[in-house]
Amino acid sequence: MEDNNRQLKFRDIHNDSKAQKEFIESNRFPVSILCDSFAKAANIGMILRLAEAARLTELILWNNQIDLSSKKIQRISRNEAGAVPIRTLSSEEDAKTLEQKYRLIAGEWTNKSTTTKSFDWDDRPVLLIMGNEIVGLSDFWLDRVEQSLHIPMFGLKTSMNVACAASILTYQLLEKRGLF
Repeated sequence: MEDNNRQLKFRDIHNDSKAQKEFIESNRFPVSILCDSFAKAANIGMILRLAEAARLTELILWNNQIDLSSKKIQRISRNEAGAVPIRTLSSEEDAKTLEQKYRLIAGEWTNKSTTTKSFDWDDRPVLLIMGNEIVGLSDFWLDRVEQSLHIPMFGLKTSMNVACAASILTYQLLEKRGLF
């Protein structure tokens, strides 16, 4: 008798076929993440893993000096660095190019931020911009974003780990888009 409540194994859900990889490459969701001046390799690794799991368009590292081939990133991301398109950018010209391609959304608690409940999609893909682990999002990006989204905090602290916050906001955005 088969147990209908057993935990599914990865291979029950996905296979590693060339066709599946090609499907993923050509059917990425219209959300990307920009990591603004991240200081910790662990957070880059977790966001790489998120980007692969959520089939995001790309990961953009802004003013980051972290080596993507580090053992810590490889271990935490489960070696996903090659599975997601990654760019490292830092110039004013790069920012202008991103502004033309994406709707810029900050993952930051500000005096104008809202939750994803009030977020409305338009036709543009979203670039979710997440800030440095200590100081948050830079003024450079805060001055450019169209909207800021925050996660309601019910405890004494007013923030959470940046990779955790990116995960929550990413999946809330994908749900708002109607992708699941």
